[in-house]
Amino acid sequence: MRSAVGDSGDIRAAACFLPPPLWRREKNNEGALINNYSTPSEETRTQTQNVSETSSAVSQVLTDCIAAVPTEPRDKFHVVFIGSGWSFDAATMRYRAHNIIEALALAGLEGTFVVQQDVPSQLSKILSHDLIVLVRRVRDDTLTALIGMARRRGVPIVFDIDDYIFDPWIMPYVEAFQDREGRARYLRLMDELGACLDQCYYFTGSTSYLADKAAALGKESFVIHNGLNAEQLLKSQLAREQRDLHRRGPGTRLGYFSGTRTHQADFRVVYPSVMHLLREDPDLRLTIVGQLDLDVFPGLALFRDQIDLLPICDWRELPAVIAGVDINLIPLELTPFNEGKSNLKYYEAGLVEVPSIASPTRILRESITHGHNGLLAQTTEQWYDGIKDLIARPDWRRQLGRNALEHVLRTYSPAATAAEAVGVYRQILGLHRDRRDVPNQILNIILLIADAAGEWEQAVQRANELAALGHIVTLYLAPGKTVDSASVLEKAISRLFLETLFTVQLGGEIPCCDVLIAVDPLASNLAKTNQHRARVTIADADRLSTILGIGRALESLLRNWVQNGTAAHRPGQAA
Repeated sequence: MRSAVGDSGDIRAAACFLPPPLWRREKNNEGALINNYSTPSEETRTQTQNVSETSSAVSQVLTDCIAAVPTEPRDKFHVVFIGSGWSFDAATMRYRAHNIIEALALAGLEGTFVVQQDVPSQLSKILSHDLIVLVRRVRDDTLTALIGMARRRGVPIVFDIDDYIFDPWIMPYVEAFQDREGRARYLRLMDELGACLDQCYYFTGSTSYLADKAAALGKESFVIHNGLNAEQLLKSQLAREQRDLHRRGPGTRLGYFSGTRTHQADFRVVYPSVMHLLREDPDLRLTIVGQLDLDVFPGLALFRDQIDLLPICDWRELPAVIAGVDINLIPLELTPFNEGKSNLKYYEAGLVEVPSIASPTRILRESITHGHNGLLAQTTEQWYDGIKDLIARPDWRRQLGRNALEHVLRTYSPAATAAEAVGVYRQILGLHRDRRDVPNQILNIILLIADAAGEWEQAVQRANELAALGHIVTLYLAPGKTVDSASVLEKAISRLFLETLFTVQLGGEIPCCDVLIAVDPLASNLAKTNQHRARVTIADADRLSTILGIGRALESLLRNWVQNGTAAHRPGQAA
């Protein structure tokens, strides 16, 4: 598989926002929460409109690049993408959902997008699809229930993402996550993204690097590159035709499209070379688009009259802005996080025949053949020599741009996206039909509740998550104090979840099981009395606190305890 594209617009400063944890439970407030979302249609759902305003040349580009991928009726399948309606996620949703939906349509296949807060009201519609893709989603009760229901119906669930932020260890390498006050939120975000991935058997990512990292976590992993939509092709064709209108005076113009402030460290890679080149050539200009803080780079202060600062622009306007430069700069620190980024900046520039000089991350090495459709540079000397050579040889520079355009149209057109996505989704559907849809080891887990008025909600949430992973989970309500309030407790549980994935048992004999857990102090004696029925018994508050607070590692911990019973220290044994 070829390796990928797809930066989603980086890690936005707003990425720390998690879905409100109680939005589904507090149904009276649901309307207010929905009002906080901007609908995807504002950024992404109208991508193929306004196509009629094109020249014959633009139409020819579409004819050449959007060739339908024939699909036999017997091979048809339907895909639903669950994603975000937040405006700051619009770029991710465009590349990881809407562009793929547009591409699937070329193959005669149906794709649907559902905003996550609409999942409860569209459950039957979602579960009628053949494949469900969770686009950059964190674990929550709604998705846990959806995953459990899909698993019981034999519908494969795919986790999709375009940034390497599903492993908390990566946080030191993410510049956007260095805010001290927000670190706890950022860690929670990463952990919950990883927890959602844990609940899925399949993974699709925008680069082979991301797919490798997910595969290391035991997932069946595939690459679907970020690709272009029809409107991007049209806007870029028009920008090429009108290139002279976008130029800003004589001289060679370098372009750096930083986007958010999260690229301060990346610009340091090219900063010394750019500073020296501006000093040597008074006609050289630098265009910076985005939120780069030039105060961090005092060496550029003497050349401010050679620098144009432009704000972040809408993606529809971006082709015209890129067409106004001669050389596109893609400097990146060579960190594990940046290795997961796409080559989005390469192919956006190539689409308007602007050659790039880039840091040699894996995806950029795969995309750029040095000296043919761009240049690669790692050291300060390589950056300086490469940029200077592009400035001195305009004819060669333009040839690199033409070669980049040819490569981009061949590799990232809607037709290419359609062929790749159809192939990947068919593989996943085939694997899912062939596999026994169960984890390697199913655990039989029983949670004992003897005090219905106690603190049981967190334990029950964990129970539902374990059930969604395919384990057999029973919530046992002890007779006696719980009997009078059992119906109240069951109603409370039903309000807590979109669908309860575990079984509720009121009284009777406690079944044999792998793990027996006392949820409250009153249930502790009952657990100890019945510990002979379990391979592992958890009847003390400290161990209960451990398993409730361990997060996404809970399943692995319980499996380890069951396989190595001494690690759990049964009641009565020395810890």
